[in-house]
Amino acid sequence: MKKKILLALALVSVVVICYVEAAYGVSELVIEKATGKTPEVKVENYVKAVAAGDKEQAFALWVVPEKDGSSITSVEYYDGLKSQRETVTQDLIAKKISTDFRIEKVEWWSTCCEPRIIDNARVAGRAKLYVELTDSGGAKSTYIFDLSVPGGYDGGLTSHYVRDWKIDSVSLEK
Repeated sequence: MKKKILLALALVSVVVICYVEAAYGVSELVIEKATGKTPEVKVENYVKAVAAGDKEQAFALWVVPEKDGSSITSVEYYDGLKSQRETVTQDLIAKKISTDFRIEKVEWWSTCCEPRIIDNARVAGRAKLYVELTDSGGAKSTYIFDLSVPGGYDGGLTSHYVRDWKIDSVSLEK
């Protein structure tokens, strides 16, 4: 009798979990975390590459798109991003930053309808992370990491899917 009750409870638990995942998209967030496709992990990987002095790996993590015919953004914009990536990455390597860092604050942004700060990370298409980095001399600096989901994210209006965040820019907080 106890086995039947335990089996029934286990079955009900599975059904409830499946319902919650289907209704609230929990599975996408779990998959993002498990596969390292979160903004926090992208920042961590970039910091590790820079701390190791691996400029090429850092560049692979902070990809600047090439201008194509579909973009209304100027060539100067893309060249500016490439210059920023080169300068910031070289500066961080020269400072010999530590792999230890602290995320001070995360702003989640909607990319659907009206761009704005939102409270729900699950429906965000952009993220701004304020990250405290420490150099070899112990000096601390805050850098702002801007990340996005390429092509934007409609907040789950049409469907929920696993987002693959990309670093758009990194800059020293002023």
